[in-house]
Order: sequence, then structure tokens, then C-alpha cells
Amino acid sequence: MHIGNILKSFSDIIAHLEVLRFEVEGNDSALQLEITFNDGSKLHVRDYIFDAQKRKYVYHWQDKNDKLLV
Repeated sequence: MHIGNILKSFSDIIAHLEVLRFEVEGNDSALQLEITFNDGSKLHVRDYIFDAQKRKYVYHWQDKNDKLLV
């Protein structure tokens, strides 16, 4: 799904979505993004795929005062 479609579909909860990094090299890829919700909280996501098989991901969600939620 294209980012513009995601923002349009979820505009009632997402204020902003920013792709900080997107790289593909051979069978490896890296994605880093930040989603800001309408309440000011933010979801930080990092997702890596190695050799098209092994996946590693990290995420955390903070409130508008940077307090960790999840």
C-alpha cells in the first residue's frame, strides 16, 4: 500500500508519517519510519531483512511527552 493511501485511510488517527530510511541492496533491505498520531504520540519503527530470509525489527511507542507506552 502506498504511503499516501495509508495516510488517507487512517487520517482520523495519523497526523504524519515520515520515512527516515528505505534502502534495498540485493536481498537486504532496511526501513526506518516515524508515525505521529493525532494525540501527539509517536511510533518509531525499524525493520531489517537479511538475505531475503532473516528479519529483525524494533519498535517503540511514546506519548507526546516522550514517555514510553509500549
